Amino acid sequence: EILGEEARAFTWSVHCGANFPFGFSEKHAPHLGKDKSTRDTPLPRGAGDAEVLAAVAEHLPEIFEEFRPTLVLYDAGADSHEVDGLGHLEQTDAGILARDATVLRE
Repeated sequence: EILGEEARAFTWSVHCGANFPFGFSEKHAPHLGKDKSTRDTPLPRGAGDAEVLAAVAEHLPEIFEEFRPTLVLYDAGADSHEVDGLGHLEQTDAGILARDATVLRE
């Protein structure tokens, strides 16, 4: 939300839609699960390489065409990896490499 009112910024999140609010109480962590991106692409729990790559292929060219950024900051994250218990996605090493290569090529 830090860039929510900034018209020159576009944020995009591809994530497991079931991740939030992680069971934290409203009293102790009221902010969790309420963050919004310019575009959010929630994936189902257990989505793997094919689903993540499909989301990137579907949305990224459209985002670049519509927004036309002059600077791109890419925070890839690793919580989508199959061994990360918090991300609830099932990407393999090869899938993460393919995701990153696709984004960087675009």
